[in-house]
Amino acid sequence: GPAWRRLRSGIGGGGTRKAVRRSCCSSGVLWASQPPRERRRRRTLRRTPRVLPSASRFLHSQGGSSTREPPKAAADATVAASTTTTATATATASTTLLDRILFRPAITMGEEDAQATNRWARVLPFFMIQGVTGSVYAWSCFNTPLCTQLGVLGSASTDWGLGDVLPIFSVSATVLSLVTASLGSTMDRLGPRFGATCSAAAWMTGLSISALACQMHSLPLLYAGYGLTCGSGWGFGYVAPISGLLAWFPDKRGLVQGVGMTVFGLGSLTAPIYASNLIDKFYKPPQAVDPSVPVFTENGVRYAEVAGEVREVIVATTTDAAHGIYEGTAYLVGTGDSGLAMTFMALGCTYSSLLLTAALFARVPPPGFKPNVHHEPPPETIPAPKHDENTIEGKMKVIASEMQDALQLLSNRPRVQDRIKTILSEWQEAAQLVASGKPAAQEKAATDANPKAESEPVAVKKVYTAEEVQVTASEALKTYQFWYLLGVMCGNSTAGLGIMAAGKVLMTDCFAVSNPEIATPAFCAMFVSALAGANTVGRFVWGMVADKVGRRKCLLLFATAAPACLIVPSLIIAATGGSGGTMPLIGFVLATFGIASCFGGVFAVLPAYVADLFGASNAGAIMGRILCGFSAAAIIGPGMLTYLRTKGDREAVEYLAEKVDPAIFESTFGAPVSQVAELWEKKTVTIQNLMTLIPPELGVQDPTHMLYTTTFYAMGGILACTALLSWRTGPVRKDILRQIMKERAEKTAKTK
Repeated sequence: GPAWRRLRSGIGGGGTRKAVRRSCCSSGVLWASQPPRERRRRRTLRRTPRVLPSASRFLHSQGGSSTREPPKAAADATVAASTTTTATATATASTTLLDRILFRPAITMGEEDAQATNRWARVLPFFMIQGVTGSVYAWSCFNTPLCTQLGVLGSASTDWGLGDVLPIFSVSATVLSLVTASLGSTMDRLGPRFGATCSAAAWMTGLSISALACQMHSLPLLYAGYGLTCGSGWGFGYVAPISGLLAWFPDKRGLVQGVGMTVFGLGSLTAPIYASNLIDKFYKPPQAVDPSVPVFTENGVRYAEVAGEVREVIVATTTDAAHGIYEGTAYLVGTGDSGLAMTFMALGCTYSSLLLTAALFARVPPPGFKPNVHHEPPPETIPAPKHDENTIEGKMKVIASEMQDALQLLSNRPRVQDRIKTILSEWQEAAQLVASGKPAAQEKAATDANPKAESEPVAVKKVYTAEEVQVTASEALKTYQFWYLLGVMCGNSTAGLGIMAAGKVLMTDCFAVSNPEIATPAFCAMFVSALAGANTVGRFVWGMVADKVGRRKCLLLFATAAPACLIVPSLIIAATGGSGGTMPLIGFVLATFGIASCFGGVFAVLPAYVADLFGASNAGAIMGRILCGFSAAAIIGPGMLTYLRTKGDREAVEYLAEKVDPAIFESTFGAPVSQVAELWEKKTVTIQNLMTLIPPELGVQDPTHMLYTTTFYAMGGILACTALLSWRTGPVRKDILRQIMKERAEKTAKTK
């Protein structure tokens, strides 16, 4: 700078340090006043070329934001010029390694290789990712072990309640939507291998933290492990395969999404069975107390004095006999193991291994890939036009004939057929007018009336389609279709998540009393897997139905889940009353299966419908934002079920306590009836043990089955509102697409 030139020319007061500092400060430069080490460091920084990190360089090459960073070609030249520096060479090696093994350029195939390969074989890694991601619906199997983590046989006073552990699934689903909404576009650019690797790391870390939380009995740590970290793994694994599946099958989006969601459902089908077997394997019963030791109740908690120490105990019931536990015997709290900690560790190792294997074999086709699959008939089967192509009438008839052939080729697209038929009828009318000479006469009359009209140009507005525009995620927020689809996702997911998140508890509460020989613990666990199976079948079947009847009509068919919700309470009441035998149970299973299948069908239909409405290029990012409705449903569904069940359970306990003899109540629980609320909070008094104290001649029925009546009625109303939103959803209007293109052009011109 000028200060340095003055310094070298002798200006600055004889070259003293004080004068040099004063001279440099006059131009705002403190170079000469800095220590020699700092001057050497800055001189090295000026001479050392900058090397972009791998992710930043790739984002720059893909059109992402990269301020003050050179383009890819310049970065490569800079790397080659900086090999003389050890640090620069190390950065170059790591950059090349990451590009080679992790990001999208490493897994993008050439055009010839992509055309020659088997597309179904290439999407198998994506199906593996979706299968692992679907295992999150095994959460219903973890509710009971978490609620009996210390008591093992039952809930101890310090154990977590259902209202404490069920929201963990809601937190996980919320994190899913946040990850997909904020990182969906980035994951599409970086590629499915990067997303699968991040998912593997998140699952392993989250399940390890969850295992540690079970050992330490720390609820915040469990929320951080399974809720936040595993929820991130769920989001990474959900977004990663979407763009790859749509890229390999641009001609069969509905089918491939249906198959992918089917595999997702298979993960939710097999994960509960696998997790239940692991829990049984690592289960350890608690230590029994000598029957001669008396058990007493204090502040609503049962205690026994063992080896001079007062410790909390759990008294076994009839349902605990399956594990070799004797009814009426007291067992020490904290001496057993529910097996959940080791189960979380085993699941973490399994999930991460499968995800890393899928990431290793993941491949994507080049941009703009079109498979060499032709459905057109051979040229000789198309009849040649028999019209004179040298006249206007002949040309119009030839075009009409070609449109008739197009109608035959689009026999499975009714909406496209209707549009072509409309255009064809208008074209034929125009051909008749041209043949009769009316258009020419009308044009001549108009020209005589307005001579200047012949020279005036006619402004024609270009008509855009969604495939031409390729609406981005931020632009989709300006359309009402996006918000309607978000509401559809939220409404249809509310009932499905409410049932699947608490399926085992739901079956036990509703039918364990009326059908005890059928609704055993093993049957309830199988019911959870069967719900996942219905979800799986729904994803596959509804995907094919959507390709046949149209995706909007398919969304309207999901409204059939609303009547299913409304008849469930009647079926439960009929089973409790003893009328119909096992028919109410069968009806309940079929109704819940229908709700679960519609819930799965939403995830099979919506991605392809989003691609139809907004274009396929940004379908993954837009779908990630629509999943915010899923996170809202994950909070509303299980939260509503838990709140209404807890409220009903407390009211039922207070009602049954009034039917019990006060003396018997006090001798059994060691506290008067007036303290029933405190005993209920300590989990000492339940509906089941109160029913054993009520005389049969009073005719009091078990009210457990009535805990979910209001919940199912509310779910039916939500599904009815969802059907209305589905009916209102339609294609994006042409003027909105034209406005989007206009804004893009203005933004580009402003940038230039």
